[in-house]
Amino acid sequence: MLLADCAGTAMPDLHCTLLPGRTVVIGCPKFDNLDEHIERLSEILRDASPKSLTVAHMEVPCCHGFMFAAKKAVELAKVKIPLSQIVVGRTGRY
Repeated sequence: MLLADCAGTAMPDLHCTLLPGRTVVIGCPKFDNLDEHIERLSEILRDASPKSLTVAHMEVPCCHGFMFAAKKAVELAKVKIPLSQIVVGRTGRY
């Protein structure tokens, strides 16, 4: 799971609902270096061969950059895996 750090703070039941059984990579598409995230995520996807990738981010515009980053990382890694998205609202619901 690629998780926007703000989604984790907005969603009090995150650990019970979204994280069980998943390995998590966390960051911020607005304040972190997105190119570095894309490169590192592509390396992880190549090396770890996950079955899928879920992107969880807030509904705010800056967070949509993580879906872009995930698509680019999958493309760079040259892997064919399902990519899904969970959009967390400002109230903590998805």
